[in-house]
Amino acid sequence: MSRTPNPRRFLWLLGLSAIITSIAAPAGAADPGYDTLAEELARLRGEIEALDARLEDQQDTRRSQLRALAAQKSALDLELQREELRHQQLSERLARGQEKSQGGKAKEEALAKAVAKSARQLLPTLDGVLPFQLDERRAELVAIAEGCEAGTLLASAGLDRLWVWVDEELKLARENAVHKQVIKLGDEEVLAEVARLGQVALYFRTPDHRYGLWTQVDGQGRWQTTQNVEVDQKIDALFVALQAGPAKGFFTLPGQAIAAQGGR
Repeated sequence: MSRTPNPRRFLWLLGLSAIITSIAAPAGAADPGYDTLAEELARLRGEIEALDARLEDQQDTRRSQLRALAAQKSALDLELQREELRHQQLSERLARGQEKSQGGKAKEEALAKAVAKSARQLLPTLDGVLPFQLDERRAELVAIAEGCEAGTLLASAGLDRLWVWVDEELKLARENAVHKQVIKLGDEEVLAEVARLGQVALYFRTPDHRYGLWTQVDGQGRWQTTQNVEVDQKIDALFVALQAGPAKGFFTLPGQAIAAQGGR
């Protein structure tokens, strides 16, 4: 890098040279002291020039460092602006997310209340129906309602379970099947096989070969044995047909003729 001449240094060196020339001017003078002084002055002038050159180099280095620092500062300022913009965008997204969350929470609570209300409204539909797994069916509705009300069950999960419950109820109405359940014969509780014909009729047979059905007497339902060999044979034939697969044909049952065709 070229250096700009220093006017003061040039004038000082020019004056120093004039002094040296005037001292050495007398013609024919041969004083050794003059030569020594001239050499000393020349040495000093060389040192001054070297120092001046070093100072210029240091100044160039310092200027380069300042330019580098300025470039770094510009880069940092730009990065700071980007971070501030990013922070602002994140803050806006967070605010929108919180607003959505609050709205979603309100919707979730409203749906949970609706599901709980629907589950409780379905409980009376089990009153007066055939006594097939009533405790389990009621317990599922209560669990759905209480879970949604307490917040321990997500509204969406409660809705799914409620829909499954309704679907199972529809299946009960259109399907014929044989199950085992505890029935009460008088004061005795017995684990019996129960033939369910949709939601129309229930017939049973016990391990000790007692047969009967669910009947309504004076508005009171009870399990009643038939105590009739012919009727018992008809009920037993129904069990055999249902357990063998989809029942086809006609089966004469106590008090009514029921056509059982297919498994539904």
